[in-house]
Amino acid sequence: MDTTADRHFLDSWIARLIVGLIGLAALAAIWGVYNIQTGARSGAMAPDAGIGTAAATNPAFVQCRDQRTAEIDRMLSDGLIDEARHREFTRRALQTCAGQFPPDG
Repeated sequence: MDTTADRHFLDSWIARLIVGLIGLAALAAIWGVYNIQTGARSGAMAPDAGIGTAAATNPAFVQCRDQRTAEIDRMLSDGLIDEARHREFTRRALQTCAGQFPPDG
């Protein structure tokens, strides 16, 4: 006769539910890390059309943009980064400057 008193906790439905939730959390973490590594984050990695290319009216943005892009250009000329990293760093720098100092503000 199998009664619930004879069953071990690991054989219960609660233990199986916990294991299932842990498995789902692990899969979600793996999926998140994969998307971060491949640059597939929704919205965050989208190209920013026009940031830094149009005439900016905010002098703080222009100063931030010029300073950051000069530093990134120097890293490229020194051989510290390749062309792909240069494009990525420049895009991120423009996003940062636009977030801190809106170009039209």
